[in-house]
Amino acid sequence: MAERKTTKAQEYIEVPYRNRVKGALAFFIPQLLVAVLIFIWSVTVYLLQDREDILVPIQLTLSVLILLMVPATIVGVIVCVVYFRRKEKVVLSGYDARSGDELAQVPEEVKGWNWAAAFLTPAWSIAYRVWFGFFAYIPLINYVWWIVMGIKGNEMAWKANRWASVEDFKKSQQKWAKWGLITFLANIASLLTYLTLIGLQGRA
Repeated sequence: MAERKTTKAQEYIEVPYRNRVKGALAFFIPQLLVAVLIFIWSVTVYLLQDREDILVPIQLTLSVLILLMVPATIVGVIVCVVYFRRKEKVVLSGYDARSGDELAQVPEEVKGWNWAAAFLTPAWSIAYRVWFGFFAYIPLINYVWWIVMGIKGNEMAWKANRWASVEDFKKSQQKWAKWGLITFLANIASLLTYLTLIGLQGRA
């Protein structure tokens, strides 16, 4: 294990973490809402397939909401860019010299599975400046990239940012981990619901 080294206090100009998180949320939330609306659409089509009087207005409403997410996504991107242009002076009273360096050896304690990097890839990647996360938007690659991010996300985030200590890094990731796990469970529940509906439709 590499020896932990801590530098003296330093001042530097960068985009603070809170701004990166706000930008990440502005970028990610409209896309999340689109996925939720499409899922609701699929469920209502099955449940109300014999009730066109109810189904049609629901589908119309969902269609309008999905279309509204297009300008919302554009606005989200703009807001994200604005937050990333808001740099401030940051004073770090000593940090682990192994962090923030692409060539440095990553401590073993940092390595491990990252739920948020795997299942909240766009938002997490923006918040921690791990731009490799955007490979998740490339067709075909996206089918396996979430696994890559889950396995290597911690190492990428460690190298892309300065951290006061390994403990500081872990504490930061724990805040995201619960939401990543919730997203994973929501994806599983959505998949099971979809497969169940397909199975029931096949029996009908």
